[in-house]
Amino acid sequence: MNSRKHTRLAAFAAALVAAAALATFIAAGGCHRVPDQRGFTDLGSQPKQAVVQVRCAKIPWVSPVAAHCWFAEYDPAAEAWNRWEVWQTADPGPGGWGHLRKNQSGPGAGVGAGPSWALAEWTGQPAERIGRALADSEAYPYRNTYRYWPGPNSNTFVAWVLRRADVEFDLPPAAWGSGY
Repeated sequence: MNSRKHTRLAAFAAALVAAAALATFIAAGGCHRVPDQRGFTDLGSQPKQAVVQVRCAKIPWVSPVAAHCWFAEYDPAAEAWNRWEVWQTADPGPGGWGHLRKNQSGPGAGVGAGPSWALAEWTGQPAERIGRALADSEAYPYRNTYRYWPGPNSNTFVAWVLRRADVEFDLPPAAWGSGY
């Protein structure tokens, strides 16, 4: 066999192996590792104290490798859940500051590629610190800028709020932009 034909066959075999690995990765859930949801507060409940969850959902078209994260926050004084997130389109209407939104949709609604899930939850002082950072969301420096890659985006906002609240939590690799 000549070397040129051997090279083409080797490249074809490598492509088949890569395609099989990608198919296996996607079939196993891609980058998404969903924690057991039984330990999280139900978004339909009315707890007695502040509760904050980081929620996540798969993104349409890139769902195996990308996720959209946001906060679901329970405010016991208002007896209501709020959703805080950054969205890809700017809309400074009610509850919006550029790309930043409050209650654009329900606290647990997905974003078009399936249901959402909780990644983490805080109560007590950490939840109160996150709540204060969320209340000061107008200070988010990228509220008028959005880029899918490398950021700033929804995941950049989540990481920014957690840093301001002095709460340590590592967003998953699928949360592109969280390190922006």
